[in-house]
Amino acid sequence: MGFGLSKDSMAEREEAFSLPHPPVHQTIFLVIEDAIAQAWHILHTDPPRPFDPRTALEVDFTTHLHEILEDHLLDSDKVDGFTGDIFSGITRPEVRNYDGKKTSKKPDIVAFLVDRPNVKKSQDGIFIECKPVDKTHSLLTDYCDSGIDRFIVGDYAWAMTEAMMVGYNTVYPKPSVALVEPFKERKSRIRSIGRPRDCEASPLKPEVAITRHKRSFPLHGKLATPITLRHLWLAPVSTF
Repeated sequence: MGFGLSKDSMAEREEAFSLPHPPVHQTIFLVIEDAIAQAWHILHTDPPRPFDPRTALEVDFTTHLHEILEDHLLDSDKVDGFTGDIFSGITRPEVRNYDGKKTSKKPDIVAFLVDRPNVKKSQDGIFIECKPVDKTHSLLTDYCDSGIDRFIVGDYAWAMTEAMMVGYNTVYPKPSVALVEPFKERKSRIRSIGRPRDCEASPLKPEVAITRHKRSFPLHGKLATPITLRHLWLAPVSTF
């Protein structure tokens, strides 16, 4: 039984999707950033299961943050606007890259969005890549080469025009300052446009930084448009 589907109809549907997807309003980013900051605080002060930040690895931080966001904060009224009316779920999915040649890419967290017309739902969300930004991890090799680069080459958020980087245990005053020199050294790789700047609307400390980057892959027959990255860096929370 064919169910009335054909290769042509699927191809036509693919071509009809709006790519890149429409921009995500800054207010939505402020909501998810507030939720992540609150999840970070909960993780250190009242975690739902055993957690020791002194010995935790990167994956431990990310897994716990994801569970707090999805299981305890979404639709809880604890974070203003962090509801199912905006986010269909906070997940750790497997997704494909821009051309489908890589079918098992694993962004750290994706906050999928609700009720956005004419988009590929499997790719419509805030893609979040998480990295330590402490004294033992390099902003060059860890943050730029193994983090930002994934957005540039079309592994993550290839259908979107914005995404997020989250930094754990920052030892820097703020990302807009700390990223200036690494961006100069990695200019040809991360293809940055202009200097990092603070988000004036961000209430968090350190302030969220904003950067823009050219991308290196085609989308609908044209070079993909630049992507804007928001950098939320989370300072250590001492409970000992």
